[in-house]
Amino acid sequence: MSYASVFFDIDGTLLAIRPAPEVFYEQVCQEYGLDWAGLAQVRAVALGFVQAHGLDYRDDEWGMWRAANREAFLHLGAGEKAAACAARFQELFRAGSEYYLYPDVQPALEALHARGYVLGALTGRIHSSEAELVRLGIRPYLHFVLCAGELGVQKPDPRMYREALARAGLPAEAVVLVGDQPDDVVGARSVGMTPVRIVRGRPVTEGEIVQIQDLRELLEWLP
Repeated sequence: MSYASVFFDIDGTLLAIRPAPEVFYEQVCQEYGLDWAGLAQVRAVALGFVQAHGLDYRDDEWGMWRAANREAFLHLGAGEKAAACAARFQELFRAGSEYYLYPDVQPALEALHARGYVLGALTGRIHSSEAELVRLGIRPYLHFVLCAGELGVQKPDPRMYREALARAGLPAEAVVLVGDQPDDVVGARSVGMTPVRIVRGRPVTEGEIVQIQDLRELLEWLP
């Protein structure tokens, strides 16, 4: 199959964050005397809130995360202290975290761009990733960047993937979509794109799909 374009998910595919948010959840638990026995699930609780309610906060990113983390701290037993815990988490996270590129990302984007592939990025984030992509130096390689909040839909809604195709000006059969989550695979297939799952060392069992450990393998797989 001959492809003309590669679309990328952003978080977990191109970008990662350090330290892990669990570091800040644990610090807040220590400061507020909470039992962090449920810490393994706490990020999932916050992300579940964003999935369910994030579109209601399209004009207020930090308000969304305060509400999401309030739910997370309720899960940890904070009770009436949950709002204060969420505010403290936001303070620590904003001061102490940073997004960074996986080491294979920039070389892969450079190589694909040089080969003439049309590159794009789409994210399930409610709010734009533009600032991080510009700061990290990869925005010039990307023909478009699309976030879920722009359209008022969330992955894997086919409308998001159709909009990405429209921005690239290409048919679905000409596009490979690389992502790290099952929703990326479902969304790509829903409109006829070819999905590639990047697993980055995680054990993933999934039949009949191309899996890669990092983007260097994508360079070998694509013509």
